[in-house]
Amino acid sequence: MDQATRPYKRPRIHQEPLENSSIFGSVWTGDEKEKFFRALQKYGKRDIRRIADDIKSKSYVEVGLYLDILERTAMEKENKGSDSEEDDEMNSVHPSAQDISTVSLRVEERQAKKLLEAEERKAIKRAEREYNTRLTEEESKKIEVLHIENALSLSSLSVLVPSTLPSLTITNMMLSTRLYMKEEPVILKGLFLEMYNCLLRFLVPLIRDVIIFAEEHVIDPVARPQNKMIHINDVRKALLSRNAEFNRDTFFFRLIERLSKEDRLVEDSDSDSDEPLIYASRRNTRQVVEVPPQYENDSTTDDDDDDDDNQEESECSSSSESICQDRFSDPEDTLIYLNDLQTDGESEQSTSSNGEDL
Repeated sequence: MDQATRPYKRPRIHQEPLENSSIFGSVWTGDEKEKFFRALQKYGKRDIRRIADDIKSKSYVEVGLYLDILERTAMEKENKGSDSEEDDEMNSVHPSAQDISTVSLRVEERQAKKLLEAEERKAIKRAEREYNTRLTEEESKKIEVLHIENALSLSSLSVLVPSTLPSLTITNMMLSTRLYMKEEPVILKGLFLEMYNCLLRFLVPLIRDVIIFAEEHVIDPVARPQNKMIHINDVRKALLSRNAEFNRDTFFFRLIERLSKEDRLVEDSDSDSDEPLIYASRRNTRQVVEVPPQYENDSTTDDDDDDDDNQEESECSSSSESICQDRFSDPEDTLIYLNDLQTDGESEQSTSSNGEDL
């Protein structure tokens, strides 16, 4: 065969195995470097995602940092010209062990952060597209999706993220993403719907109980005007009747777990005893709750308030029991009933005063 027609064969070059090195705290082994250069030759320096997928042990950020260091080293080499023999020998033995300044390190950290944010935005968009396809039309009308990055423009951000919880900052929430916690940085509509249902299950029965406890001194014709309103004792007794702690620091702690428990109903076998009992409404059922002794004579006003508190701690009348079972079938009747109670009390007071004048 003629020498001109022979296929060209690339000569083999003996290459020593690459040594391990550390780049910004990330250790690169010789095998990882060989995979990196083979993928770089195959896909090019612009396709960082495929290069990282071929290596399988390095993230996009680590591959981008290593590639940027190599590019900057090559540019410095060209601008500097021929180095001394010692520098050439050092670069040949340790190609990635180059000292960089503090300014360059800060620039690299900013670039890595931007690259990470870009990847996270892509992940958020993918998750949003997948989630929006599963939303019903009713859920879409109730509430919009609130992204963490959009929350940066809210003026009431301090209310959403209290200063007492420094770990729940926007930066930390953005970093708590799929790369670390397998979660997307987005608050979905399902979470708000669950919170709304929990509040309905908790607040509506609580308001009913408070109105029942406040009924006696609201409609009392001889009570003072300042007593014709809901007192803190009414709220406290309503909370006690629902077996909830009256503590602002721990009240909402494990709220979902408490709401998920079934109602604990006490049999009305001790109704003839001398101990004070309170009848409260809860899902159209009658619940008998014992009042702790520390709240039996608790009052915040004058002697008239003591009498009102003693009346509140006694048994509810038959009218109160009918209210517990029938009157609050609709949650919207709560405020209307409270206004009716106050109006009836004022009319009875005016009637009694007219009788005394006569």
